Order: sequence, then structure tokens, then C-alpha cells
Amino acid sequence: SLISAWYPLIHPVQTIKENIAWHDILSPTPEDIKFLKQRFNVHPVILEELKMPSARQKVEIYGEVLYLVLHLPFFDPEKRTSRPLEIDILAKADEVATVRYEEFEPIDDFMKKCEALPGLKNQCLGATSAEFIYRLVQNVFDYIHRELHHISEKIIKVEDAVFSGKEKEM
Repeated sequence: SLISAWYPLIHPVQTIKENIAWHDILSPTPEDIKFLKQRFNVHPVILEELKMPSARQKVEIYGEVLYLVLHLPFFDPEKRTSRPLEIDILAKADEVATVRYEEFEPIDDFMKKCEALPGLKNQCLGATSAEFIYRLVQNVFDYIHRELHHISEKIIKVEDAVFSGKEKEM
């Protein structure tokens, strides 16, 4: 459902600046899909895709709307393995919607950071929706680099063990 951290409206909107709005949708409901249709006027195929995670990443433009599907590595502490996590982004000149199907720490942290200090919100989020997407994705990539570094360290340990005579245990 749509998350609103800044202003509770009839259909909550997270306002970045006076001329840009951010809608963060977690586990989209039929009402959320209807809302996105009204706000972004995208093709029905995209609306169907937003109902559940997609099979592949993509970047497409529909009229004045940019549609991104990002699959990012996420470490699942319960299963003790990495798996893909999806973030969908719809963007137009004055509005951005992120759609995700589960909690994702970098987006939650970014939202908290933006809310913490009014001056930081304006500086951090930029003047356009493109700058906002850049800042959001940069924050997510910073997190992912830490995840990938952790995965890389584990691969090196396994390689070292395999090539030091412990291949059967590996």
C-alpha cells in the first residue's frame, strides 16, 4: 500500500519539493494501481506488470513517463543467501513513484534521511525528478556495493579453500 511519511492526503503523497512528488508504494493494492493509472497515464501492460514482481529488468519510455524495473541483490538473513529484490520506478517531470514488493532498507533509510532535516531534503533530493531518481538510485547502489563486497569476500574464502585441498568439503 502507498506509504506517506510527509503529508496524509486522501491518497497519500510524499512531497519532495513544491514542484515534485514522490509516491512510495509497498505491495501494491488494486487501489494503488488505479492511483498510478490516474497519475501517470501509462499503458495497461505496465499497470499489470506493477501488480507483482517482473521476470526481468527493463527501461522503457511511454509518452512522458520513464519506466524502470531494477533487480538488485539482497541478502536474506533467514535463508542466509542473496536473492534479487525488485524496485519499479515510474517518473515524469514533476512526479516519481517507486513500487516495491517488500521492505528494502536503502529506500526506508533514504526516506528517513530526507525527513530528518528540512534543509537536507532540498539539498539531497535535487530540483528535478531526474535528480531525485539519481539520488535514490545512488543511495541504493551504495548499499548494494556493500552487499556485493560481502559476497565477493565469501567467494574468495571458498576459492581459497578449494585450492588448498579442501575441495570435497566445499
